[in-house]
This record gives sequence, C-alpha cells and structure tokens, in this order.
Amino acid sequence: MPSPEGRGAASPSPGHTLDVVVVQDAFPLHATARNLRRHRDALLRHGDADLVVFPELSLTGYPGADASASDVGHPALNDPPSPDEIARALPDDAAGAPAAVIGAPLRPADADAEALPFNAALLVQRGALTHVHRKRYLPHYGPYRERDFFRADRSPLRVPPPVGGWRLGLLVCEDLWHPSLAYLYALDGVDALVVIASPLGRGEPADPRAGQRFGSTQAWALLARTIAFVHGVYVVLACRGGGEDPDPPYQGGSLVVDPHGRIVAAAPEAEAAELRVTLHPGLVDDARRAFPHGRDEDAAYLAREIERRISFCT
Repeated sequence: MPSPEGRGAASPSPGHTLDVVVVQDAFPLHATARNLRRHRDALLRHGDADLVVFPELSLTGYPGADASASDVGHPALNDPPSPDEIARALPDDAAGAPAAVIGAPLRPADADAEALPFNAALLVQRGALTHVHRKRYLPHYGPYRERDFFRADRSPLRVPPPVGGWRLGLLVCEDLWHPSLAYLYALDGVDALVVIASPLGRGEPADPRAGQRFGSTQAWALLARTIAFVHGVYVVLACRGGGEDPDPPYQGGSLVVDPHGRIVAAAPEAEAAELRVTLHPGLVDDARRAFPHGRDEDAAYLAREIERRISFCT
C-alpha cells in the first residue's frame, strides 16, 4: 500500500487487459428471484469476459421516485438473499463465469430487526463473495429518499481483491459525487473505479443536437471524465435504464471512460443496453506518466487540514 504522503505511484499496473461488460437494464422491485436468474443468464452469456457489472440494487430493484412508503418494509429491500446465497446462485468458474459486481441491500447478521439495511455493491468471484462496498452517501433531495430506505456506512474504505490482476475501487451512485472517495481509492493505487448507479433523468439536455434528453446524462459524463483524468484511472459506470417508465424515467447513459478522460463506450439513455469494453493497462501507465500529479499528493497534509476544520466546527 502506498505511503500516506503519496498515491500508489509505486503500485504496478496490471499486466494484461481486462474485458468488462456493463449491463444497463431495469431490474424491478418485488422480483428478486427473477432478477437473480437474469444475473445468472447474463454471466453465462458473457462467460468469456473478466467482469460483468450490473446497476445499483440490480438484485431487488431500486425504490426510486415511484416507490411508496410501504416499500420500506418490503422483503425485497429488507429480507433479500444473503450475500453467500447470492454467490451460490450464480455460476462459478466451473461454468466459465466471470466476476460480477451486483447491487443489493445488505443487512448485517447482527443488525437489530428494526435497523435499515445498507445499499451495497457485492463483488462475486469464483462462486464466492469476495468484497462488499456499502454506500457511504445517501441522496435525500428532489426525487430521492434513500434515507427512508437505507443507512449510510462509515466503515474504513477498502480495496477489493484484484480482478484479473486489476485493482478496482467500488462506488455506489451518489458516492461518485463526493470526490473524497475517489481520492482515497487513488491513494491506494486503484486502476479503475467501478460505479453502479440508478440516476433519474433530469434537467435540460446540454446538447439537444446529440439527441440527448437529459442534462443529467451530461453531468454524469463530465464527472466521470474529470475523475478519470485527474487520477489516471478508468471509470466504469453502470446505470439503471429501460424496462420501467417512472416519472422521471431512469437515465441510462452507462459509460466507460479511459484514464485520459476519454469516453470509449456509452449506452443510450432510458433503454436497456450492454457495453463491452477492454481495459488496457498501458493507458493507465501512459496517463500517469503524462500527468503525474498523484506522485506528489500529500495526504498527511490534507488530513491535518481536515482535522483542523473539524476541530473548528465542533
């Protein structure tokens, strides 16, 4: 692990490419068993890939603008299969299955019966759960009411076990809008950020000539490109889209951005789609040689400044 004073400039880039599939689709509420079968089918269909990424809460569906207060206590959110049960239901290496990032609610075994679950990204490899990222930041504005359904995690941010030699950082939707998390992953020398999301299509389009319906699509693309460029990492964004038609509709617009900040693949808005992209380690090296700002990062200085502000506020 890199020193507190600098990012992982000493962390070697992966030795070979990573084939990634992004599944953009709508996985409905109250259909957990059917959603899990769709995950299994997708993994078998893309058995020659290294990693398949599904949207936020792909297992249970997302309680968005069309969800009611009664969904807070619905089994789809509060009593989903355990992570181990999910992993066992998916194909393993013997079936030629790739690794997968899946969105699901997560209730710790020791949690109080009345406690809200976490909104989590599960990394499944070789038929077993190998990592869980619990969403740190819950949107509670506009059409979003996640604090009614989930609780935020405040545990230490950890890097998952490598996938195909690649060090990945996992984020869930709103997490990407808080750049501190991407910064922390960059300090740990990750090669790519994998973000699962359920954005609702909002705002006027930034470029109607491009056929875009939502300004939010441009906002997500700008954010992903900026973070990829600043940290010299790939950003893989898997968004919910298609199938259902709430008001506003789910945005779609999944994309993959390379370490130079260039969009290398993008899905259409508001409809089901799949992206398949090969991530190249040479681009990670090239980007960090061209803009080696991470080498000079001083996390210890930043920690002191944050602590000073915390002390002042309290």
